[in-house]
Amino acid sequence: MPIDATELGATTINGKTYDHDVIIRLSGAVEKRRKRLSKEMYGTALMHVTC
Repeated sequence: MPIDATELGATTINGKTYDHDVIIRLSGAVEKRRKRLSKEMYGTALMHVTC
Protein backbone atom coordinates (compact mmCIF):
# COMPACT_ATOMS: atom_id res chain seq x y z
CA MET A 1 0.00 0.00 0.00
CA PRO A 2 1.75 3.19 -1.13
CA ILE A 3 1.48 6.21 1.15
CA ASP A 4 1.75 9.15 -1.22
CA ALA A 5 2.24 11.96 1.30
CA THR A 6 1.92 12.93 4.94
CA GLU A 7 1.61 16.37 6.45
CA LEU A 8 0.24 17.87 9.64
CA GLY A 9 -3.44 16.96 9.71
CA ALA A 10 -3.59 14.89 6.51
CA THR A 11 -2.35 11.65 4.96
CA THR A 12 -2.67 10.73 1.28
CA ILE A 13 -2.93 7.01 0.45
CA ASN A 14 -3.52 5.80 -3.12
CA GLY A 15 -4.51 9.30 -4.17
CA LYS A 16 -7.16 9.74 -1.45
CA THR A 17 -6.54 12.26 1.34
CA TYR A 18 -7.62 11.48 4.90
CA ASP A 19 -7.90 14.22 7.54
CA HIS A 20 -8.07 11.76 10.45
CA ASP A 21 -5.88 8.97 11.81
CA VAL A 22 -6.10 5.76 9.78
CA ILE A 23 -5.24 2.09 10.13
CA ILE A 24 -4.03 0.19 7.06
CA ARG A 25 -5.04 -3.47 7.36
CA LEU A 26 -2.99 -6.32 5.89
CA SER A 27 -5.75 -6.76 3.31
CA GLY A 28 -5.07 -3.20 2.11
CA ALA A 29 -8.26 -1.75 3.58
CA VAL A 30 -7.90 1.75 5.03
CA GLU A 31 -10.05 2.44 8.10
CA LYS A 32 -10.54 5.35 10.46
CA ARG A 33 -8.65 4.79 13.72
CA ARG A 34 -10.87 4.79 16.78
CA LYS A 35 -9.34 6.71 19.67
CA ARG A 36 -11.60 5.33 22.38
CA LEU A 37 -8.89 3.28 24.12
CA SER A 38 -6.47 6.23 24.29
CA LYS A 39 -9.19 8.48 25.67
CA GLU A 40 -10.21 5.95 28.32
CA MET A 41 -6.66 5.20 29.46
CA TYR A 42 -5.03 8.63 29.22
CA GLY A 43 -7.91 11.12 29.13
CA THR A 44 -6.90 12.28 25.65
CA ALA A 45 -6.40 10.93 22.17
CA LEU A 46 -2.69 10.75 21.46
CA MET A 47 -1.54 11.18 17.87
CA HIS A 48 1.58 9.45 16.64
CA VAL A 49 2.92 9.83 13.10
CA THR A 50 5.68 7.55 11.89
CA CYS A 51 7.03 7.24 8.40
